[in-house]
Amino acid sequence: TEFIGRIHDEFARPGTCVAGFNSIRFDDEFTRNILYRNFLEPYAREWQGGNSRWDVIDLFRLAQALRPDGMNWPRNEDGNPSFRLEHLTAANGISHENAHDAVADVLATVELVKRLKAAQPKLYDYAFNLRGKRAVLAQLYPLGKQALVHASSMYSSARQCIAVVLPLCTQPGNPNGVVCYDLAFDPGELVAITPEELHRRVFTPQQELDADRIHLKTIHVNRCPAVAPLATLRTEDAARLDIDLEACRAHMKSLQQASGVVEKIQDAFARGEFARTDDPDLMLYQGDFFSNSDRARMAELRNAPPASLPGYGNEFEDPRVPEMLFRYRARNFPDSLSDVEMRRWIDYRRSRWIENGRASATLSDIDRLLAEPAQEGKDKSCLVDLKSWIDVRLRALQ
Repeated sequence: TEFIGRIHDEFARPGTCVAGFNSIRFDDEFTRNILYRNFLEPYAREWQGGNSRWDVIDLFRLAQALRPDGMNWPRNEDGNPSFRLEHLTAANGISHENAHDAVADVLATVELVKRLKAAQPKLYDYAFNLRGKRAVLAQLYPLGKQALVHASSMYSSARQCIAVVLPLCTQPGNPNGVVCYDLAFDPGELVAITPEELHRRVFTPQQELDADRIHLKTIHVNRCPAVAPLATLRTEDAARLDIDLEACRAHMKSLQQASGVVEKIQDAFARGEFARTDDPDLMLYQGDFFSNSDRARMAELRNAPPASLPGYGNEFEDPRVPEMLFRYRARNFPDSLSDVEMRRWIDYRRSRWIENGRASATLSDIDRLLAEPAQEGKDKSCLVDLKSWIDVRLRALQ
């Protein structure tokens, strides 16, 4: 809790933009969840006090597609553009000796963004403004009226991570999600199929799906998406990207003339199958926001002496909190547990580490990696340390 408290203090400083490379779907989710588990506001640092967050990887995808001049764009073995940080830094002569080391990656990201800003300042400023939802919504609305360019990993590297899409409707239950159609594809199937079949072809796992996906994508307006007006896609760039603009316009016209498409999409997405859990640690997105009174009590307990924490257990409205508080005490202040509570905590840890096979599977993976031939520049000492760390904790649970 001290660790995330210090991180939170830095991130929540008014006027701060927390930027990362490929961070929205990974780093930010870790941050939100550890804030939540430690009774800190999981979202406020992203918007309050003029704050924001920015994942710059899509800035580079957008630049490669629309304004590539001034940067070198590496290719992978298949001849497709690579947006891996270490490939971009190498192609642009930026020092990055310890790729995947946290500090090295941060410094490399800063230098790479500086390079792109110098090469394409207008594009940089435009993309930087997309941190705010209003700027994004201005590109998406009015829904169903105009196509736009969207850069994202949702589109394959063979397509250079770029597509022309038509925003159609908001996602039921999530006003920050706007469902769009990928105009590279004929919308005939979308127009013809039932809501039930559309739901199946959107939510069924790929390995279980016996038909092509319907080409719908959700743009999240609160994730600084890289969207731009269609007019920014120059004819020569469309040709380089193998985008058939005439086909895109024809597909857009077909969608606009069809009836009932938006209603069908909303019906299908309203049936969306999202995994549910009864584990409070994993329920950040499951349940209501904490009430004002609960948030006030959380702020109070974070500053309370450990010995007084048991007294907070029954003072919250949200049913998730009592178990969360027990685990918070166990992780951070084990001396505050009674003998019965300590036994309960050990049993919980055994269920998570031993009884579900997670620890043995992890140790097997570590042994497999240690047995692989040594590679230059790859130090396996961290694997040895991790194995030792797990062994110590497993012995404590015997």
